Amino acid sequence: MWYFDSWAVLDGQAFVSDRSADSIDAKATVFMSVPDLEPVPIGRISTALRAQRACFQDGFRDPDTSEEFAFDNLDQVREVIRRAYLGGGLAPVPTPIEGPPVSPFRTEYGEVPEPAPSRSGGEYYDEAVQQIFDDIWPQNAFDLRKDFEGLRDLSDRTLRHEQLLKIHSSTDRLEGLLRAFAEATLLEVVHENIRVLHLPEHRELIAQWAIILESMGLSFGEETWVSLGVGDVMGEILSSYRRSQGLPFDKRILFRIPCPLRQKWFPLIQSLGHKMLLPLATSDYFENNNELPELIPALFCAMVVVLAPDVIVARPGRLQRGDMFRLVGRACEWLERELPRVELPTGVEAELTNFAWKQISQNRDRSQLMQRGENQIG
Repeated sequence: MWYFDSWAVLDGQAFVSDRSADSIDAKATVFMSVPDLEPVPIGRISTALRAQRACFQDGFRDPDTSEEFAFDNLDQVREVIRRAYLGGGLAPVPTPIEGPPVSPFRTEYGEVPEPAPSRSGGEYYDEAVQQIFDDIWPQNAFDLRKDFEGLRDLSDRTLRHEQLLKIHSSTDRLEGLLRAFAEATLLEVVHENIRVLHLPEHRELIAQWAIILESMGLSFGEETWVSLGVGDVMGEILSSYRRSQGLPFDKRILFRIPCPLRQKWFPLIQSLGHKMLLPLATSDYFENNNELPELIPALFCAMVVVLAPDVIVARPGRLQRGDMFRLVGRACEWLERELPRVELPTGVEAELTNFAWKQISQNRDRSQLMQRGENQIG
C-alpha cells in the first residue's frame, strides 16, 4: 500500500512510499509534483521525512482515527494531490496589508462616477433561466434539468456530455443558456469595476473579456449593451481597443472575472475560476447542482480554457454553428478529463471536499457587499 510521507498541499507536491502504516521501512519512495504528477524515484525515505522541516505536512491521516490513509496505487495518490491542489486555489490570494507609498506624480485625476447597472449578473441569469425554461423549452421536451447528477459517476460521464452535444446540434437551447451566462458575466464585471473605470487596467480587463466572448461566438452589438444597461460604458471602453490577436491568452483571467451569483449559489464564490474549480475538486458537486443551468458555468469556463486559434468561432454567419459545436465538444472533452476521475476511499473523499469548502470559506461574503451597494475593486 502507498502512504503519504510528507505533503505540500497548496504547492501540489508530495513524497509517498510503498510501506506499512506508520513505518519508515519503505520498499519504494517517490516524489510527485504538478503539473505532470509523474513519480520520480527517491533513493531513501529520509529525503521525504526531511521535507517536513521545509513546510511539508506530516503525512495524510484520518482526523477521526489518526490512522494513515492507505492507497492501492499511484493513480489514487495522483488524484488526491491534483484535486487538493485545485481546491487550494479557492482561497483568496495573499496580499500585503499596505503597499509601498505612491509617487505624487502617479496619482490619478480622480474617480469618474458612473451609474451602476440596475441589476447584478446573478439576477440577470436567474431571469434568463426562468424565461428559457418557461417560454422556450417545451414541457414535453426531453427534460435534462435534473439529469446531470450522473457527471459524478465515471461510467456515466461520457453519456452526459454526449447528450449536451446532441442538444446543441439540434436546438438553440444550450446556446441560449451559454449566451445568457456570458451576458451575466459582462454585467457582473462592469458592476464590480464601475467605480474604477478611470483606471486603464480595469477598462482593459472589461475589453479583453468582451473580445474573448466574441471569439467564443458570443459577440454582442450596441443593442445588447443598451439592453443590459451598460451601453455607454461599453461603447467608450471598446472604442479604445481593437479586436486583438491575443489568443492564446492568459487563462488566469477567469480568476479576475467576478462570478454572477444566482440566489441559491454560495455567496463566498468570488470569481469564475472558483466556480470552475469547485466541481473539479469535489466529487459530489453535481449531486447538489444537478440542473442544466448549474452545469452551464462549468461548461462556459471550460470553453474559455480550451479557446485557441483553431477553435475560434466565426462571426455570425454560416460557419458559426459548426464552430460553436466544435468548441462545445472540446470543452466537454476537457471537463471529462479534469473532473474527478479516480475512485478514492470514502474518508479521503470527505477530506478533499472539506478542504475545498474550508478554502473557499476564507473569502468575503459578496451578497452582503451587493446589498450595501459596494463594489469590489479588480
